[in-house]
Amino acid sequence: MRTGGSLVEVVVALVLLSVSGLAAVGLLHEAARTVRDAQDRERLLWAVGEIADSLTAAQGSGAGERPLAGGARVRWSVVERRGRVEGTLAGGAAPWVTLPVVHPPSGEERQ
Repeated sequence: MRTGGSLVEVVVALVLLSVSGLAAVGLLHEAARTVRDAQDRERLLWAVGEIADSLTAAQGSGAGERPLAGGARVRWSVVERRGRVEGTLAGGAAPWVTLPVVHPPSGEERQ
């Protein structure tokens, strides 16, 4: 019986250990990116909701744009009691989320 391992066995073991280490680092990197993306999406949803609530409460008309951290943007446009608020993520051409804004009728229009 021999004790220890041959040079080939040691090299194969080190290669497998190195590959598994690289895989673990790649997995951690991907997990961190996913968390950052989720935070950006949550921040965007929060901002879109706040702006839609403000526009509904103020019952005003107008348009505007607000940049957010990370390169996201919120745009809104309200004309004649109807409009929308759009949120676009960084690098996105199309809106990621869109909320309608509809002002309730005033007291005179309800009757």
